[in-house]
Amino acid sequence: MADVPGGAYAGPSGFLEGRGAPKLVGRSKTARDGALARRLWTASEVLTGVRFPRR
Repeated sequence: MADVPGGAYAGPSGFLEGRGAPKLVGRSKTARDGALARRLWTASEVLTGVRFPRR
């Protein structure tokens, strides 16, 4: 896939997005949840012992 915009998701184009050539797909509500993303980021830092700069 060429010229994929930033923040886009690619997934299979076949039945139920289970297999097939790549295509742009939507994001689930969970994938768009900013609070959940921050919790995951914090948990990842704690578990790995690595701190990353915040944006």
